[in-house]
Amino acid sequence: MQPGLDDAGVERMRAAVAPLTLGPELEKLYRWRNGGQPGLFAGWRLLPVDEVIANRQGQLGEPPAWFRLFGDRVVAFVTLGVGGESPNRSLWYGHTHDLPLDRIADSLEGFVAACADALGGGALGRQRDSLLLEGGRDASSDSFTPFRLVHSPTASTFRAVEAHDRVVRTPELDWPAPWLVSLGLDAARIAPRGRTHTVAQLDGSPYGTVATLLGTVAVHGFAGNVLQVVFSDDTAELRLDVDTAVTVFSPHSDGRLNEIDISLGTDLEAASGVAVLAVRPLPRS
Repeated sequence: MQPGLDDAGVERMRAAVAPLTLGPELEKLYRWRNGGQPGLFAGWRLLPVDEVIANRQGQLGEPPAWFRLFGDRVVAFVTLGVGGESPNRSLWYGHTHDLPLDRIADSLEGFVAACADALGGGALGRQRDSLLLEGGRDASSDSFTPFRLVHSPTASTFRAVEAHDRVVRTPELDWPAPWLVSLGLDAARIAPRGRTHTVAQLDGSPYGTVATLLGTVAVHGFAGNVLQVVFSDDTAELRLDVDTAVTVFSPHSDGRLNEIDISLGTDLEAASGVAVLAVRPLPRS
């Protein structure tokens, strides 16, 4: 593994994420080692800081408050501090093609301790230049769960996740506040406003009309970065084309009622003529 960062290296790391802030455990880890190729952490690769910084260009669409420090296709990250708030200590886990996220450890310290337990207990062996569990499993497997729960009793257990050919990881209301703030979302943006129109009432409305609708969201495909959505209430259906590169949108309703803010566009050539501003999942009354 690469030698750890000196004071100048840590300052460069801080500057790369500013105005967000690093947590003390994250700095301590990188002062010890600055990443490297071997999968020392139960099969996971600690990314060198230069690689982490290069990854912060949004290729995975993650919020800026995520600091992805492990893996390649794996999304294993800690949170950065936002707006004066201290970072959440948890280590989170997901995958580039999965929507859900799991809290794999209560802290980086707890995760490192779990890896040390697995190594000291003989559960890890060298395979393919990595230290893996029996059968080639790594820290994302169920067989690692007993080690990490010793040091992270409130962490989530793993669950089966259906893989999709194309999904978008988008904000959910139960994400920690710093993640939402880092995306430019605040309490006013996601708070329910109340329906102003039905879908049917939009017919014939002048361009520029801003409306809040209440109904359900269904997804029926992608065209490049455009998410093709059907929104419906008890009056009619509204078909939307949502540019996921610029729009905050929750694509899965799961049968729940949603509020959706729309503004009728002025571009008659647009596929839908509708610009989506936000969707807020609401509990069914």
